[in-house]
Amino acid sequence: MAKHYRLIAIDDETPSIRLIERFCSEIPHLQFLEGFSSAHKALDFLSENPVDILLLDIEMSGMNGLEFAKKCPKNVKIIFSTAFEQFAIEGFNLSAVDYILKPYSADRFNQAVEKAIRIIELESLQKIIQEEIVVKVNYSNKKIKLDNILYIESLDDNITINLANRDSITFRNTLKAFTQELPAARFMRIHRSYVIALDKINSYQKNKVVIGEKELPVSIQYKEAFLNALNNQ
Repeated sequence: MAKHYRLIAIDDETPSIRLIERFCSEIPHLQFLEGFSSAHKALDFLSENPVDILLLDIEMSGMNGLEFAKKCPKNVKIIFSTAFEQFAIEGFNLSAVDYILKPYSADRFNQAVEKAIRIIELESLQKIIQEEIVVKVNYSNKKIKLDNILYIESLDDNITINLANRDSITFRNTLKAFTQELPAARFMRIHRSYVIALDKINSYQKNKVVIGEKELPVSIQYKEAFLNALNNQ
């Protein structure tokens, strides 16, 4: 069965929402979930419902589209829709997938949606591809599932991968080089001696994290990036 992608629209002009709904109805793999004239109601909807694509007007009363984009879940692909071209640069700075100027045709709408879908599919494929990593231990290659990694620690020219089953694997490498092989969205360096799996954190403060039964330090050098990463999870 073909995958369907879920779209919502936020626009304070009802005719614009109705037009988007009609365009969506002409794309078999696209599902129009809801249209909102209130950005605050849309945020409530997003907090409780999975959405793939958001068509977002910029010039709205109350919270405008650029402000809304900063609050939007990071996994939602944003397409800005506006009559004002001067917002394009700021829109792309907020990692928008596309920026379409009103009035736009069905073809231009389809182009933007298909671009968003391609990005979603690519990200999904990357997640499937990198489910494990291969390391060389005592002249043999060993596969390690990324989901089993709790944290990685460095000592001299060796690093140790600590696993969820309480096993550990030690081999020669530098922490810097090995970290570059890991997906940045899932692993982060917090100290010159430690890299952690972000989804394995039990608790954290500004200067330390707890993973499993281990308390690890967060150094000043990495603190800001670490806290930003947690806020974007």
